[in-house]
Amino acid sequence: MSKLGPKQAQMLRDIVKTNGGGISGYSLDQRVMRSLEAKGLIQGKLNQASVAVHTRAGLEWVRNHPPHPSGGDRYGE
Repeated sequence: MSKLGPKQAQMLRDIVKTNGGGISGYSLDQRVMRSLEAKGLIQGKLNQASVAVHTRAGLEWVRNHPPHPSGGDRYGE
């Protein structure tokens, strides 16, 4: 999978933090959200399509790419 940009990585981490609850798609940057959806990392929640939840691939990406210890992010490196 290609690397994620800083906004993509942060949005994906924020969505994963909800532990399946998801985040309203109306409050998210639509361009970033569409790119994550195209990569198969997020999807609409069943019966609540306006809510973005992570996919298994999205959860796996976050587990394999922890934030940098300095507090910054490695953006998918």
